[in-house]
Amino acid sequence: MIESTLPNILPDAFSGALFALEGIKDSLVVLNGPTGCKFYHAAVSGDQLIRGFSYDPVTNPERYYFRQNRIPCTFLDDHDFVYGATKKLEAILEFIRNDQFEYLAIVNSPGAALIGDDLESFFRNAYPDMPGITIENTGFSEAFSKGYSDTFLKILQSIKPVGELVKEKKTVNLLGVSIYHKYFEGDILEMKRLLNLCGIKVKTSMLAGDSTEQLSRFTEAELNIVLQPEYGKRAAQWMEKEFGIPYIEMETGMCIGFDACENFLQEVCNCLLCDVSPAIKDVMHARARAFANLYSFNSLTGLPKGAYFSIKAEASMAYAFTHFMHSYLGMIPEKIEFIPADRNGDYEEKLNRFLEANGLRNSIGKLENIELSSLVLADANTIAQVQLTRNSLFGIEISLPSFGYVHVLPKTFIGSNGSLYLLEQLLNGLKFVS
Repeated sequence: MIESTLPNILPDAFSGALFALEGIKDSLVVLNGPTGCKFYHAAVSGDQLIRGFSYDPVTNPERYYFRQNRIPCTFLDDHDFVYGATKKLEAILEFIRNDQFEYLAIVNSPGAALIGDDLESFFRNAYPDMPGITIENTGFSEAFSKGYSDTFLKILQSIKPVGELVKEKKTVNLLGVSIYHKYFEGDILEMKRLLNLCGIKVKTSMLAGDSTEQLSRFTEAELNIVLQPEYGKRAAQWMEKEFGIPYIEMETGMCIGFDACENFLQEVCNCLLCDVSPAIKDVMHARARAFANLYSFNSLTGLPKGAYFSIKAEASMAYAFTHFMHSYLGMIPEKIEFIPADRNGDYEEKLNRFLEANGLRNSIGKLENIELSSLVLADANTIAQVQLTRNSLFGIEISLPSFGYVHVLPKTFIGSNGSLYLLEQLLNGLKFVS
């Protein structure tokens, strides 16, 4: 039974800080801590954002890198926790001089944060002119998005804007997508595609694979677009205050579903005085394709209307999925479990109001012993856990960690293409369990 299994371990603020920094294409992140804090983060970063092709362990140094090509580590042991990590910090900063990077960060693991080493002094003694930051305390066991948001602000404050602070017409920054988002690459590509149809250029997709030079041009954008508020809203508010760049966030939390996509595009184009009609036409074509497949599937099975589903996600993502699946497809949420996150509250309230208005007030709760759901949208660990109690249940991965499927083509759940991909997953899942 699910009660007899250990609870899933969720990534915390430490992971959020590392993945924010790893989202800069030409960054190098030095971890001051034991090797156990390094391996998962280096592996995920290498899988999500391919920045080199030296993945053969033999070609990567055994010392500091430990046969991985990301996040060199000081490999602290019990002696260092007592006497400090001075020698290892000086040695690793000298060792990385031959590496190619334009932005440097030194981050303490939670345990190393207790030692008290002055990371800033080590950084500036070794690299006095290098852009970068040090983080002595990432937040310990606070939410992943809190560590990400805090680090996002530090990165912005450390990057000197290039050129004059002059806004380029019809340009935007994309905020709120980290490389720990399962389909971050596809999310960015879909947003760029839809905005390009409206004549809008993306200046930078912040901390989602752009270089330091690209990030340094964030002040040139006319508008900031927050794709997921838990990850991007604080940075957007700071940029509005410091540089006068307004921002928008989606009413439904994320751009999932046709209605959400149309409303988002209309709002952006109203702000930038652009023609939205080419993008709306794209969404209409997607709607037509969706209808044809839904009509065929429904005529044979009566589904997806009336089918139960459960979700585990941050509030803005849970709200977006639930809104689309209930309002557009007529599906019924059995259980919705929130992942703790920075600024979850607004969307928890929105989702509660939506559920209340639709007679679904008892849907909020943990995914334990669900009885009615045919589909579970969650990370792979949660899907595997709930499948222990029910074999006839199909899982759709919407976040990491994953089951390890290799995605060669970029995928997304946002925008018009993302709505179609989500529909594909839902229909095939219902076909599998019905």
